[in-house]
Amino acid sequence: MFGFIKRFFEQRRRQREIEAIHQEAGRNLQQWRESRERGEDAFCPDCGAVLFFVCPGVTTAEEIRTFAEESAEYSGNKDALNGWIHPGIYCPNGCVEVLEDYV
Repeated sequence: MFGFIKRFFEQRRRQREIEAIHQEAGRNLQQWRESRERGEDAFCPDCGAVLFFVCPGVTTAEEIRTFAEESAEYSGNKDALNGWIHPGIYCPNGCVEVLEDYV
């Protein structure tokens, strides 16, 4: 019985940790978008690299190819090298990858 109680509280603790991570990610995402709207660079919270934003109808295939060629993480991605990557926010070192859904 004590094992069940211990697992219950461990799961609750882990759930609170995950919720805190999601809240922080949401704050980062909002800050990155606001920086982008002001025409400023947004930076990766882990490595400090400039984040790359892919927006449909805004980001060109050439910009995506350049990002992929200069990126440590995406230089082997054939789609990116051909000028396509899923809309979102990317760190060139792979620390951040936020995929956007446009409905």
